Amino acid sequence: MRAGSKDWLKWGFIVGCLFVAALRLARAEKERRREADLWLLVLGLCMTAAADFAMVICGRDIEGLYCFWAVQLFYFWRLGRGRRQAALWIGMLCILGACLFLFGQGGIPGACRYETEGLTRETAAEAVLGLGYFFLFTGNLLFAWKRRREAPLFAWGLLLFWLCDLHVGILNLGRFVELPIWYGQWIQPYSKTALWVCYLPSQVLISLSSCNTIKGELSGSKTS
Repeated sequence: MRAGSKDWLKWGFIVGCLFVAALRLARAEKERRREADLWLLVLGLCMTAAADFAMVICGRDIEGLYCFWAVQLFYFWRLGRGRRQAALWIGMLCILGACLFLFGQGGIPGACRYETEGLTRETAAEAVLGLGYFFLFTGNLLFAWKRRREAPLFAWGLLLFWLCDLHVGILNLGRFVELPIWYGQWIQPYSKTALWVCYLPSQVLISLSSCNTIKGELSGSKTS
């Protein structure tokens, strides 16, 4: 593990956000109210904590990306975008995972070409996963923003979450393409700070959105 005390503190903050939403879910269950919306929210926050543990604490970026894919799939479902659509994305993720496994084993023609061009199989896999994740997340954000009057905390939380991931992309861009010196001197240090400035409040807002259930095709829950 490569984590320092600050990393553990940040991860503990995310777990705290999960705990708040879990308490809300436990209260709903105690009152015998079926809150599928809250279950999806808590599962999303669980996978967020798992993703941070993998990436920040253990330095396992690929595993963390898969967890973040799961986060957006749960939020995709929470927004009520349909069982068939969610199943389609899950199927695409499974196919993508199988392709990346074959790619890593050299089972896809041309896999070695990336290594000769300075891009390892692992970084190529991260690029593919990251690009797919970006499109899924952007779709969720646009849909949540259309419903921001119904669930404003969730919409604003996703917006800050998206901005955080944008800064993550800025920080990691140098792993895939050659960048000018000024980019590393001015842009990346700013993004390193902005990342956490956006991320921590985003998880607070998403956690607090448990106070407003989303009426969707799948949630079927009553607004409390």
